[in-house]
Amino acid sequence: MKFTGLENKLKNTIKKTKGVLKSIGYSAVIGASVLVGGVKADEYGLEKIKFPIIGYHHETHINDINNKGEAVGYYTLISGRGGDFAITLKKPFLLRDGIFYTLGYLPDDFFGKATGISDDEGDILLREEDKETGEFKESYIYYTFKGGEGNSIPLGFEAFDINNKGHVVGKEHYRFKRSGGTKRIAEDSDDTYIGYSINKYDVFVGVIDTNDEVPYNNIPFIWENGEITHLPIPEHFVGGSAIKINNSNEIIGYATYIPLRKFKLIYKPCIWRNKIYEDLSSYLDKIFDINNKGQIAGAKGSWRNAIILENEIATNLNIYLPEGANEKDDFYRLSYANNINDLGWVSGRGCINRYRTHCDATGSFQKAFLLKPAAKTLTADLNDDGIVNGFDLAELGNQWLEKEDWYGE
Repeated sequence: MKFTGLENKLKNTIKKTKGVLKSIGYSAVIGASVLVGGVKADEYGLEKIKFPIIGYHHETHINDINNKGEAVGYYTLISGRGGDFAITLKKPFLLRDGIFYTLGYLPDDFFGKATGISDDEGDILLREEDKETGEFKESYIYYTFKGGEGNSIPLGFEAFDINNKGHVVGKEHYRFKRSGGTKRIAEDSDDTYIGYSINKYDVFVGVIDTNDEVPYNNIPFIWENGEITHLPIPEHFVGGSAIKINNSNEIIGYATYIPLRKFKLIYKPCIWRNKIYEDLSSYLDKIFDINNKGQIAGAKGSWRNAIILENEIATNLNIYLPEGANEKDDFYRLSYANNINDLGWVSGRGCINRYRTHCDATGSFQKAFLLKPAAKTLTADLNDDGIVNGFDLAELGNQWLEKEDWYGE
């Protein structure tokens, strides 16, 4: 084994200093931090979220989590009997430091949801809907202040995502704060360009609705500095859509095709790396989010199991449900992993015991869940004396020098 100059210097330094460290019992605060080396997040813990009780039949949704751990979404009240249900209330919310906030300064009759939140300023993207039809009415940016209070401004177009700068993309338009306000994605085009996701470098992705007579003939695209590039899909596929992009320009979405002699459209989850198509349908049936570490959130199976995909390993998040969770508001199934941030926090929707009959039958009355990685500190007590100090750093030197590979033998 050959050593670099730096490795030789380090070897000699350890040889010279380990006896000194032992003799003085050096209290190695810095050494301990080196030995700890960070945390290991190989398990998840289910967070308890205390949503307001607004009625017997209600649903909760988390639509986005930023890298500060702030989450936004909406809650609904569903009224009716005998399967004839209607949503009578839909309100946005903010979760910050485990505290639930409603958004102030919105009209009392506001009917809609929070769909995104930026990292830097905590700006929230809102979508207002028609209470009778559920159709889109208006998008807003809601500027938050302490306690969840804030103020909102209308955007004038249907918006779908907001990045860390507060820049927004949506149907046919994008809005950058310092570049002249709202602009069309594609000028002088008969096609409809819809931007679904934007990263911190103001690169965004979406779908082009060609508005022609060929059904489902949609084209996934990426927009970079005003240039639009079509993303490739497999031969004989009829279309596709790009739904999320991270800061490394990894893009997730779907490619679509119609099987021979059938008239059912099939959606294949996929990823584009360096604008090259890769099929992910062996791991996922549904795909929703990708973080800047390349971890992907989605779902798999006819009964929908929440899945995290990383390095071609799909993990069913239901393995992290606690045993013996038999209370009415305990989850018995995590159905969808909808969001994952760079901290590894996962949010999604699942079924609780209270609504087991409805959820098993129709998938209705699901609740929002939040999973956080359970950090495990790697031990720095290398000599097992119950104390982290200079003796442990000396033991590290001993273990290092005792390896045959260290001497190249």
